[in-house]
Amino acid sequence: EYEARPWAERVLLNILALYGVHCRFYFAWICGEGALTIAGFGYNRKKKTWSEASNIDVIGFETAQTVVAASRAWNLKTQQWLERCVYRRTGGSLVATYLLSALWHGVYPGYYMFFLSLPLATHVNRLFTVRVRPWVLAADGKPGPLKPVYDVAGLLVTICLRSYLVAPMQQMSLEAGWQVWRSHYFYLHGLMFAAIALLRFMPKKRVKSA
Repeated sequence: EYEARPWAERVLLNILALYGVHCRFYFAWICGEGALTIAGFGYNRKKKTWSEASNIDVIGFETAQTVVAASRAWNLKTQQWLERCVYRRTGGSLVATYLLSALWHGVYPGYYMFFLSLPLATHVNRLFTVRVRPWVLAADGKPGPLKPVYDVAGLLVTICLRSYLVAPMQQMSLEAGWQVWRSHYFYLHGLMFAAIALLRFMPKKRVKSA
């Protein structure tokens, strides 16, 4: 029944379904944060805020315009540990970092389909930041007239990419995860590889720091 629906409808249904998954995590993490705060834990003396028990930035995650921004807003404490203990110690290896994260989650193939796709998505993210983003900025580094269009496009692509890549993780099995990607015609994997091939020919533009 799902595969009989139009492609655009399948993409939209996948996005909506994943929002329900997000809410489960939001509920657990925010309840945990509240319990720790009531118990007197989580005070940040430097910032003078009760932020140390927080494990999710809901607004930051839902409005992220890049994969990197979404990753930094999700599961904050684990993300900080992985960056400090794996990413930096392996010379900035995204594959090693996300592979360990997959191993930490378990042995289901869907976990590895998701986490081992993230280095590809992050690489494309960085390419756009270096090759495309400067072209929507003015020479002095301030936002140009096309910057809002770039930001909205980044938000929409991140929403689609987030729900597309994480689908196998929710399905867990290789067959079910592959079936979801196949029902979407692997469109975002195809677009990411196309971006890598094309953006290398895009000239760089130098701008001053805003």
